[in-house]
Amino acid sequence: MSDVTHQPSHGDAHSADAEHIHLPSNTWAPISLALAICMCLLGLLSATWVWVIGLIWAIASGVIWVRGSRAEFLELPDHH
Repeated sequence: MSDVTHQPSHGDAHSADAEHIHLPSNTWAPISLALAICMCLLGLLSATWVWVIGLIWAIASGVIWVRGSRAEFLELPDHH
């Protein structure tokens, strides 16, 4: 068995012209939305005002998440 290291060639992903893999940035919005939905469900069991606050919180978190995702999507380079 020989100990051969791999040298990147022109077709490898390590080359300078390789396509960049985009990962979304960190955000608190999914966790906030999940907590807001939990609050809405707890509000169904307890008091109407808890449900209303949870609903407003869920709508705000969803809007912030969608706006952030849309802005990030628009910053991506166009594909050929």
